[in-house]
Amino acid sequence: MSTFGVLNLLLGVAFAGYSKTCNPMDYGAKGDGKNDDTSAIQKAMDECYNNDAKGLVSLPSGKKFLSFPLSTSKVSNIGFEIEGELIINNDRDKWPKNEDFLCFNDVTNLEIFGDGKINGQGQVWWQHTDDFRPKTIKMEGCDHVKIKDITVEYCPDHCLELYANHCEVDSIRIQGNPIDSENTDGIDVHGSPFHIHDSYISTGDDNVAVHANDTLVENCHFGTGHGASIGSLGGGWYRNITFNNIQFNGTTNGARIKTHPGATAGKVSDVYYTNLKMKDVENAIIITQFYDGGEEKSELIIDNVKFESITSSGGKNAGQFMCQDSTPCHNIELKDVQISAENGFECSEAYGTSSDTKPDSCLKS
Repeated sequence: MSTFGVLNLLLGVAFAGYSKTCNPMDYGAKGDGKNDDTSAIQKAMDECYNNDAKGLVSLPSGKKFLSFPLSTSKVSNIGFEIEGELIINNDRDKWPKNEDFLCFNDVTNLEIFGDGKINGQGQVWWQHTDDFRPKTIKMEGCDHVKIKDITVEYCPDHCLELYANHCEVDSIRIQGNPIDSENTDGIDVHGSPFHIHDSYISTGDDNVAVHANDTLVENCHFGTGHGASIGSLGGGWYRNITFNNIQFNGTTNGARIKTHPGATAGKVSDVYYTNLKMKDVENAIIITQFYDGGEEKSELIIDNVKFESITSSGGKNAGQFMCQDSTPCHNIELKDVQISAENGFECSEAYGTSSDTKPDSCLKS
């Protein structure tokens, strides 16, 4: 079954209206981008969210709010509106140990939206890749979530790390992270069902990294980054994942599935990469069971992966299908795949079919 069936499931928030609106300016925020507004924003969140308040925290346009970590948990029917600019404080010496930035834990019916942006000020953080760096938006145990229209830029680490079910990401922009900003994934998917659409994602690591079932990513534009990724995976069961109608421009990889050597039992199946247009993408298609190196035997199976209606020009490698003796990849299908690259395909223990594909596939029948 294609992931398009995800759209028949309930996504996004499931409530109407807010009981109250809280503006951090009313709680002592300066909104000048220089003074620390953490306490004022957190007070607004507590007032609007706790005790079943069903409130909306709204950051007004024309204001800049400098902040350390913010969080809420075990609440429902809440909103966070960004019309101005929310800025992550980059004073690393004062940053609370191992705390991410905008955190929602065990929240049901949540929407984050607005025409404003979160500025991660990641330039300082990127210089310390061996130290803790905060994720920009972090969710744990959330359900029925919608993120719409906001811009997220210069993320210190992962931009959106979303352990959220029934989640929709609609028309957002992730930008400002150069390709050498290590580990700055755009969106990490850890919930089901999940729908990402009509968004622009340009970053320093995976544009989207899927770690869950029933995921649909469509109608998006990827700039710099490591591509439309599934994984990396070290075991488990994953199915019904689709990337459809995506443009890639200058991305390191296009379509990519990556699992670790020594992965435990599981299966990745029913995966669809369709209607992809790539320009100056170094590696158009990659399936590897040797991600991060090593030769340990894998127990994680890759089966039934389809690549259809894909074009790529200006790249270096058409692709790799590098599977293990212990878990050969089966039922890989290439259909109407037209890649212009310096090098062709490379295969190991990969089985499937190809039609109307250039260069010739090396898949075994």
